[in-house]
Amino acid sequence: FDGQVVIDVNGTELIDTHPFGAFQVRIVALCALVALLDGLDLQSIGLAAPGIAADLHIPPRALGVVFSAALAGLALGAFGLGLLADQVGRKAVLIGATACFGIFTIATALAPSFGVLLVFRFLAGFGLGGAMPSFISLASEYVPKARRATVVSLLWAGFPLGGVIGGLLGSRIIPAYGWQSIFLVGGVLPILLSVILATVLPESASFLVAAGKSRDRIAATLRRIF
Repeated sequence: FDGQVVIDVNGTELIDTHPFGAFQVRIVALCALVALLDGLDLQSIGLAAPGIAADLHIPPRALGVVFSAALAGLALGAFGLGLLADQVGRKAVLIGATACFGIFTIATALAPSFGVLLVFRFLAGFGLGGAMPSFISLASEYVPKARRATVVSLLWAGFPLGGVIGGLLGSRIIPAYGWQSIFLVGGVLPILLSVILATVLPESASFLVAAGKSRDRIAATLRRIF
């Protein structure tokens, strides 16, 4: 991967014709962890709903608005941050979105009122939605074509798996430590993961080429994969 000729090399063809290596497995595993934490967060609000309603004096019928706030943010984040990723890079958006839903998941545990809770849940959902297109795109790009459909299916399976883990975790810690505990755990983990993503995850090679980044940087990215 000579930095002088790397622009002329078809990165997709290289990935398709080389074995699925350990570094690519690491990329997929990190993306799967983001999906899993997404699923855990979406499950948490349902588990914590009775405690939230009691502490913030929210009538049960208003809880539907709380659930919808995160979903509205998720839809907007998936659309808006998906477009932004094409401008600033998939890695940067994935890190920022993961940190965003971590921060506002923790903030959910500290919400003093119904209105503030809605804002925090919307922003947490915005981060959740923004992470989706980036981790699917990154994982897909660095996986050989023959394995791509399987990997994408596994990533989507991370959402319900995260919900299962969230249900099991919530049933243990909410009775012992209160409804806030599920959001504290569910917020700290993505923040820690965002630091790991910043350290380990490569940027999309196709984005680097499209953005006109230096040949040395593109060559260095490909060397990490192969």
